Amino acid sequence: MVSATTTPPPSPSNAELDERLRRLEESVAELTRAATVPSSRQLKKDPKWYVNGAGRFADSPAFEEIVRLGRAYRESLRPKAGKTKGNKPTSKRRRTNSVARKGSRART
Repeated sequence: MVSATTTPPPSPSNAELDERLRRLEESVAELTRAATVPSSRQLKKDPKWYVNGAGRFADSPAFEEIVRLGRAYRESLRPKAGKTKGNKPTSKRRRTNSVARKGSRART
């Protein structure tokens, strides 16, 4: 509830109004620049969308973290050195029998 004895706040000075107007104009200019950047839908229509998006996340700590976690995940999927799934290392070299190969060909 507002009391009848409350005084209204003082009017801002011209310098304060000028500063507020300057900040508003900067905000509008920034929003206008952001509106001119192509949206993701527009990028998908362009066959070279990757060119327009290149460098978008340059120097972004969040993107660097994404890259680091992705690399760690991919490396975790690689088999460890010396251990392969289902294949036992063999020391004997497989020989090919050139005579059997020649004999299996149809002769004319």
